[in-house]
Amino acid sequence: MTAFRSATARRSGISPRVRGGAEIGENVIVGQSPSAVASTLGTTARSADYASSTNAHLEDGVFIGPAAVLTNDTSRARQS
Repeated sequence: MTAFRSATARRSGISPRVRGGAEIGENVIVGQSPSAVASTLGTTARSADYASSTNAHLEDGVFIGPAAVLTNDTSRARQS
């Protein structure tokens, strides 16, 4: 994994927002206006238009549909 800015084999739509330590794998395709904050997208993953991920870890080859919102909210941990 490398930082998004240094990658060459990625395609992106209009105004992607990749920030906060996000890592994007090789051959990743992101759609229009996606947002990735402190997330990891594996090799050949695809993120559709307006998808948002925060603190998420997506494996290789994963597809995230349009307008999906993924978050890893540890403040709402399961209580026994």
